[in-house]
Amino acid sequence: MAGDHHKPVAAAIVTLVVAFAAACLVAARTHSLCNDEAKHLVTGFRVLERRECCLGGDNAPLTALFALPAWLAGATPLPGLEMGDPVHEAGHAWLFRQANPEGALFAARCLTIASGVAMLAWIAALTWR
Repeated sequence: MAGDHHKPVAAAIVTLVVAFAAACLVAARTHSLCNDEAKHLVTGFRVLERRECCLGGDNAPLTALFALPAWLAGATPLPGLEMGDPVHEAGHAWLFRQANPEGALFAARCLTIASGVAMLAWIAALTWR
């Protein structure tokens, strides 16, 4: 067949992407992707609830995706948080008031991992051409 020579390369790419995703999921249970995850969660809640961005000044509206799993699960943001407030501290205070802070972080991390896998698949598809 004409495309048979691509099968080993395709299998290697799929294997690497699956291995990457598995390693990320295992690590995501106990390791943080960054030191300010709580800030991103609180900022994401603000984007989702008020359509306003961005607490902390260095976030983009994309942080709403990071907060989406916890928001859909019914977590509540810290009330009264406004621009210029100390977002790191407020984020940590909010996070550790949740019934399952580790679950909220893991859900957010999984969405980030899914985004990374999607980007790898997209890059692989672009280079395959």
